[in-house]
Amino acid sequence: MELLRILTEDEFPVKTYSMAGIEIELSLKNTAQEIHNYHPELDKKIKETGRIVRKVEETGTFTVDGLLDGIFQKKMIEYGEQLARASIEEFDRKLKEKFVKKEKFILSAPKPKEFKIRKEDFAEMIVNGCVDLTRGKTVSENNFSSAMLYESYEFALSSKTPIDFLTEMHLKHVIRDRSPESVNKHVQERYHRGMFKIDVYNSRFVFIELYYYIRSGMYREAEEFVEQNEGFFKEVSRNFSVSLFKWLGSLGFSAKQPRHETCWEEAPGPNDDPFKIFFFNIFTADPNPVKEVILTIEDFLWYQLIINKTIEASFPQKKKMPSEEIFSMLSGVITSSRLLQAALVLQQWRSAIDILHDDSFKTGEVLFLAYAVAKKIKEENLQEFPVKRGTAATKTTECINLFVRMVQGVSSLFLRPAERLNVIQIVAPFVMNDWTEDLAAEVFISSENFTVLGCIDEKGRKTASTLREYIEVSSSAVIQRISEYYVHSGELDKALKVSYLGSTKKTLGILTQILVEKIKKKDFGTQGLESLVKHLNNAMLDILWTIILVGGATGNICALIRRTGLIPTAEAASVLKKAQDIAMLSPEIRAVIPSALVIVAKRLGECVSDEHKELGKSLLLLAGVLEVDKTIIQEIVSEISPLL
Repeated sequence: MELLRILTEDEFPVKTYSMAGIEIELSLKNTAQEIHNYHPELDKKIKETGRIVRKVEETGTFTVDGLLDGIFQKKMIEYGEQLARASIEEFDRKLKEKFVKKEKFILSAPKPKEFKIRKEDFAEMIVNGCVDLTRGKTVSENNFSSAMLYESYEFALSSKTPIDFLTEMHLKHVIRDRSPESVNKHVQERYHRGMFKIDVYNSRFVFIELYYYIRSGMYREAEEFVEQNEGFFKEVSRNFSVSLFKWLGSLGFSAKQPRHETCWEEAPGPNDDPFKIFFFNIFTADPNPVKEVILTIEDFLWYQLIINKTIEASFPQKKKMPSEEIFSMLSGVITSSRLLQAALVLQQWRSAIDILHDDSFKTGEVLFLAYAVAKKIKEENLQEFPVKRGTAATKTTECINLFVRMVQGVSSLFLRPAERLNVIQIVAPFVMNDWTEDLAAEVFISSENFTVLGCIDEKGRKTASTLREYIEVSSSAVIQRISEYYVHSGELDKALKVSYLGSTKKTLGILTQILVEKIKKKDFGTQGLESLVKHLNNAMLDILWTIILVGGATGNICALIRRTGLIPTAEAASVLKKAQDIAMLSPEIRAVIPSALVIVAKRLGECVSDEHKELGKSLLLLAGVLEVDKTIIQEIVSEISPLL
């Protein structure tokens, strides 16, 4: 039995065994004396050999059969082992040759040219598209992966009715030219008499041609076609033309008024021309399409919409098929692109937004199609716009919330805030201004790049914001939101940096908070703060700043301590006056005064001098009048003890 084979040269080599071969190879992994337990072929051979040597001579418990069985068993096992090893070695050799040959071929073959698309190219297309939208333009077809999606996008932005859109697409892609010649040519190429029963008049498939006039929105041409073939419709189908004109007029497709009110008297049978049956169905608002006529998803949608329109116009007692029900018939059975088009045609906006989450769509087309859907929703529910963040859930607010999240997701793909803001800007027509400001602030918080909001040079001078070049929001409002976020998250350094780009008043409060925290923590680092302190030029800020300088200074610090204005003279009146001044300060500043006194006391105690002794005495008196905590008093006394 063959143990292995090498596949043909144009396939990858694969090791292939018979079952017996597999058992032999397994046996190699076990003890030699138990190999036969895994090899039924060997057992069979041993039994056959035993039947050849039939004579048995018994000597006690020893038999010739037993001896021969042992000899043949051992030989057969050895033979099987050798055969398996030889086969495996041969396979490995051929396998190696195969791979070497393949590798040489791959290395020697010319490398195909690679079409590389830079991420920046996509970014530029998306950003430019967003800029076009904010300027009231439509994006180019290059942003879409198919003509169908672009046509769906254009439809969503247009004022066309779904029926107008479907007839226009049929004329464009099927008939291709708005002329009787094109209709006749298409019918002659697509249909022949052997397909099913077809009514023919003057060598023309009259009902089929008439259908394509109606399906392509060529209503005037349809009327002319009926009049040209009046002999057929009058003699063969009786009153058909009157019924057609009346139906077209009821749907608003024609201004022609039929002379007679008598409708089509003939009810076609199941074996009649399917296109004749089709006309009977639409005249009577039958929702069941004729399978030989309605061939595509677009045909199906058009038919159901035409039937619903006919019911509205002529059969108010009948129940229309809801758009949700029509859509549910297609959901899960067609591609995402076609399902999206169906959702747009049937005005299923929430479903359209959900479909756009499918991975099969490109990032750009998702963004622009979602924008088109949001615009359509706004047109239909103008009273609910602009949407406020956190508004109670309705169909409209749910769709807009999903749209905003999609825009945020796309904007997060970009690194530069300017690009991200261009993307965020497209939500502005649909949401309240403060929501747009929140979204803009989130861009800067996530990127931590505030260049667009302005810059600060080494001397503390500011450059103007360029925010409005990318998004129509107030830069001061965005800056306030960012700084508030950083304050709440405890990142005061970032809050200060951003706040200084906007409101000086807010900056003063944040810087004061930073200096207070530094004094409490005895952190005397001054990097990046001095220019701001000087620029703001605030008396209380100067006191806090000088205390920090006292804590970190070296050498003679008496001048710095006096500059704080915190330590009075040793006279009682001066001490009481200073205590009164401190009592007038804000709670935030008053709370840090004890820590400031400890810092000054520590620095005074480092050097024993008359001036230090005088300042230390005044400091201790002030601490007593302020009635600071006993532990603070003890700490101050401990620090200035060398001066006492």
